[in-house]
Amino acid sequence: MRTLLLTLVLTCSSLPAAAALFQDAALQRLFDQGKDDELLRESRSRSGADAWVGQALAQALPNDAAALARAGQAAERCVQLHPQSAPCQVAQGVVLGVEALRGGWLRGLGLLGRIRGAFEKAVALDPALFEARSHLQQLYLLVPGLAGGGRDRAEALEREIRERHPEQARLLRARLASRDKRWEEAERELTAIQLGDSLSFQNDVLQAWTTLSRQWMKANDHARARARFEALASQLPGLAQPVYLLGRVAADAGEHEEAIKHYTRARTLLGAEALPLDHRIGLALEELGRKEAAREHLLRFLNDRHAAPNALEDARKHLRALEN
Repeated sequence: MRTLLLTLVLTCSSLPAAAALFQDAALQRLFDQGKDDELLRESRSRSGADAWVGQALAQALPNDAAALARAGQAAERCVQLHPQSAPCQVAQGVVLGVEALRGGWLRGLGLLGRIRGAFEKAVALDPALFEARSHLQQLYLLVPGLAGGGRDRAEALEREIRERHPEQARLLRARLASRDKRWEEAERELTAIQLGDSLSFQNDVLQAWTTLSRQWMKANDHARARARFEALASQLPGLAQPVYLLGRVAADAGEHEEAIKHYTRARTLLGAEALPLDHRIGLALEELGRKEAAREHLLRFLNDRHAAPNALEDARKHLRALEN
């Protein structure tokens, strides 16, 4: 999200190949597309580390305790049977992270060491596995003191891949700049990224743009955020997240009918399952005074397996308000 209409280049060029999370291309594709049910089914028909990684990641759902317990078992089995597998370590770190999210602050504190250890071991085992490096950097930046990380370690993760994987390094530098509130620098780095054809990497970049766009919305610069996400939606027409983010910008600007149009369109695109669409549609409908429709969407959201605890609490708060 730079100045009004800068164009990001979507390229499938010959950048140096990064390691994939799955050896099986079909499983990697299902994971990238966020198709949890299909990933789980296909993983159960496989063997080796791929099978356990797929079962763990497909069931790492914050609003489904039974599935999350099975994800934990699969991740543990993965690291036990394949202790030198970096993807197994990533799977364990991700599952533990979801457990921390679901369990609240104290539970999260107790798991931080294990989460950090899993991602650090994954990076050590396979430095080219960007999933591990990306998760570890985010952990270092999110809770620097508690996670035993901090800016220095987060910066080192970028330096190690600067020459071989320049696009990934740009993303890591953009996060560092955002962490330091150097917004213009973060924007320059993100704008320069060649997105490539990895959906996982594209989604990471979109998350970084989301962080930056919050600053624009705080300043009521909705036009700037809208222009950026329109460009991204054009460059990545199959992905739900840019369209969803257009909805968030419209809602923040008070354009709730427009927001609902974006959210509804996002439902038809890749990655929609992981987005809190019913929550956001419910809030927009509430703003428009359509209480019954709002209640329907918010109630549906309470059963969304991907729903994060803070979003669930917000939905419950609005449901209580709708009863009055």
